[in-house]
Amino acid sequence: MKTINFILLAIIFSFIVLSVFLKPAQPKYNQGEEINFEIPEIVLNIPIDEELSIPDHVNLDVPFNTNKSKFTKAWTIKVDTYDVKDDLKKDLMSLKKLGYKVYSRYESEDLKTYGLYIGPTLLKEDSLTVLAEIKKFDNFNPELKRYD
Repeated sequence: MKTINFILLAIIFSFIVLSVFLKPAQPKYNQGEEINFEIPEIVLNIPIDEELSIPDHVNLDVPFNTNKSKFTKAWTIKVDTYDVKDDLKKDLMSLKKLGYKVYSRYESEDLKTYGLYIGPTLLKEDSLTVLAEIKKFDNFNPELKRYD
């Protein structure tokens, strides 16, 4: 046997011998001391009963969704809609093998219709390029959509 094997056997044997003769370390508690495992109550000091004060500079008349235009627009390509999950999986895997960033999601609330998408991309030109590539395939009906 090689030297490394002897060293490994010596280490294993020493661990076995030490585990037999040495006792594990015990936590340092006084013998008569009782350990309390209860979680203490936390007081947050937040005035819950008082009314919420709104600063004067906050305009409450503006609808919530008016700031959507500040976000960057993104684009996605809806490849097709599927009723059969196996067909969706087959097309998803084939597009993924071609290198596209593919995802799917439910198209209706009854969870029976699926949509297959490529994207999203931040530049509309990138999505239009992918759309032109996907249109070359006969079995897809792609269309450009805003990503939400």
